[in-house]
Amino acid sequence: MNAQDIAEKASGVFVLPDAVTRLKECMDDNAASIDDIAEIIAFDPGLTSQMLKVANSALYRFPNKIETISRALQVIGTRSAYDLALAYGITHAFSDINAKVIDLDKFWEQSVSCGLLGKYFSENKRIREPEKLFVCGLLHNIGELVIASEMPQEAKRCLAFNARVSPAELQKAILGFTYAELSSALVQCWGIPESIYRPVSLIHDVDSGVDDSD
Repeated sequence: MNAQDIAEKASGVFVLPDAVTRLKECMDDNAASIDDIAEIIAFDPGLTSQMLKVANSALYRFPNKIETISRALQVIGTRSAYDLALAYGITHAFSDINAKVIDLDKFWEQSVSCGLLGKYFSENKRIREPEKLFVCGLLHNIGELVIASEMPQEAKRCLAFNARVSPAELQKAILGFTYAELSSALVQCWGIPESIYRPVSLIHDVDSGVDDSD
């Protein structure tokens, strides 16, 4: 099976929370208001908690405590709120992964670190919507979770990289594709915009630049 076949199968197994799917549909509707978006978020307690936590963090430096989703959306912005909701939704979709094959704590720690690094570079380069690159960094390796779940023996073999063989080279040799390529294909199957899945697909391609035209 190639990356696309595996991604299409996985998209039916690892499903985004309903709130994230509805949120995307709402934001694609030009007639939707900020109150419509807030109502969708409010129906998911976990997402609500995460959104308020981010809005009140040092990241936004808002002087007063934010206690409502509507106010949080005004501070964060609806597009950034969707990117953050997407990040929350994907960690939720993979919450039941068997930890015998992969160290999940280490995996998410590395993913969050990559996301924060992407956000740092985007802010320094003055790229619009830095949360978007945070999501790209967070998602760049979720293909590993799919392989760990569906092809555990191959996932174990992919851990045997060393100074001479990089992780991406080893994944390509064993699977025929990299985890990033699978991640990108899965994100695309979920209906997530190209502005997120394309940078993920190019993460190992040092010769290709990704512009900020979207």
